[in-house]
Amino acid sequence: MRRAPPRTFADTKFAKNVIQKMSEDKFQAARAAMLEPEPASLDWAANRARHLREVICREPRKAPAMLREMHKKRRMDRKENDVFGFLAVFIAPLVSKKGVEPVPAEIWLQLLAANFDSAIVDIFLDDTLYTGRSELHQLYISMAFFALTESLHIVTNILMRFAERKEDKRIVDATCKRFLQSLEPLTGAMWKHRDDLLTHHLAFTSRNIQESFGSFVGPILGVINHLSKQSLDPYAKTDPRETIATSHFLHMCLWCWQNDHGEMLLLMQSSHLALYWTAIDMWITDRGKFKEDLLELIQPTILEALGTDGWIECLRRDLQPDVAPTTQMPALKVHNTLSDYPECEIWKAMVDARLYRDVLGVMQPSTQTNSAMFAEFMRLTHTAIRCTINKDVDGRKVLVSEDLLVDIVDDPNFVTLIVETLLNFPQSTPPIAHWPSFIPSESCADLLLAYSLAHTHLLKTSPDRATLLRTRIRPSWYRILQALRPLPNVSKSLQSWLQFGRDMNFTESEERAIFQRDTKDGRRNCDWRGCAFYVVVPEKALKACKGCNRAYYCGAVCQRRDWKDGGHKKNCRTVKD
Repeated sequence: MRRAPPRTFADTKFAKNVIQKMSEDKFQAARAAMLEPEPASLDWAANRARHLREVICREPRKAPAMLREMHKKRRMDRKENDVFGFLAVFIAPLVSKKGVEPVPAEIWLQLLAANFDSAIVDIFLDDTLYTGRSELHQLYISMAFFALTESLHIVTNILMRFAERKEDKRIVDATCKRFLQSLEPLTGAMWKHRDDLLTHHLAFTSRNIQESFGSFVGPILGVINHLSKQSLDPYAKTDPRETIATSHFLHMCLWCWQNDHGEMLLLMQSSHLALYWTAIDMWITDRGKFKEDLLELIQPTILEALGTDGWIECLRRDLQPDVAPTTQMPALKVHNTLSDYPECEIWKAMVDARLYRDVLGVMQPSTQTNSAMFAEFMRLTHTAIRCTINKDVDGRKVLVSEDLLVDIVDDPNFVTLIVETLLNFPQSTPPIAHWPSFIPSESCADLLLAYSLAHTHLLKTSPDRATLLRTRIRPSWYRILQALRPLPNVSKSLQSWLQFGRDMNFTESEERAIFQRDTKDGRRNCDWRGCAFYVVVPEKALKACKGCNRAYYCGAVCQRRDWKDGGHKKNCRTVKD
């Protein structure tokens, strides 16, 4: 027996799944929103689109006036709204099933020449758009925004690339300028009414308003970039790219990111926010320090839109170990861009929250094979080192402050981050695009040098903290020693680290024995003191002595020499006896 289709959108499987994730209060609100007053009929809109497409293609220059008139006469208490059918013409996923062809590029050019995009923007500038909370209202906002985004995609992905005639290029440029001019009014209106947008969990094609806005981010950045390249006046007082900081565009990006609770099926908001940061990274002009100036505008926006707690919560959510790398990497990018400027309040909040321990969760063996993730992780390490170390008058590298050292002692994750970077990304690590001279191993050694030099005062003045420090450092001390020995240009760090161990009563032979016994990856040192692998861990696993099963050797040659000259003969017999 064929199952009957859902009577309303609230009865669909998607809607029910979303409702199950909601609390009781949210459930009641969402249910009321979906059932008041009458569910929308997308079928009606799709069928109506066939006729309206013919009208639009026949007289495209009249389309803006038609849309404005339909918007004024819309009825939100009935499903038969011509404005739904009109907007459906520009929503291919909706009308393609009905055999309605997409609007051709030549018609789009005429629509844009008639300021069709401005007519859609005007819908969002009308406060009455946000007064209703029924499914019909949700549908209308979603369809209008989809049509607006589609016009952006047409401009950036088709017309901007393939327009050949001078007149066509003029239309594209004029359209881009209008989008730039309308960005603040549009995003300002949406930000003002964001509380009314929160009920848009159940928009058509399973895309809520947050996800739809995510699709808007990429093409609008393309428009801004297109206009910035066309600027011929090097002395202009404003740069088109400043709009992304001076408008409410970032407010909306952050709001969408904060409201990403895993219910979006198609796109994650953090990835769209990463597009925003990527643009900032790239947009550095000759007119002063554009990037720094832009970030000065961005930081207050973050505080206004999310606050420090909300900012930390969003980052921490996307840096969880069980989150997909496609979400982790953008979160790293967002984190790192702000970390470039340690004087800002946001960066200080991230340090106070000790987000570096969350970053440790994304450092997996696969990180090295994922070039994008690897670059972001190296960027974080570079920033951590640069922001943690200062140079005194004599050029000796020291930690920024004793307070920071105490913080590290209380939380071992920071030094673990340095250790793991040193051990996992050795000298042969390829250079990072932003810092071609940055060698992770040497930079980590510099930090360890500063770390060990700064310990003296702490050991003398605080016995309790000295004990804690010894407990924290011991599991890593010998591993670091191994990693430092084969590296060039780190002799000071090596000697300082050895002295650091002696001051904490570590004996290299004892720590080495513990390492040989407890190492988990099977890679140990050769126990013949004359072998190069006595202090450097070889790539291959060594073979254990069959007599005592405690000593390890590269081969028979090293074993015979240690038996004869190294004292293993006595030790081996002692173990067996």
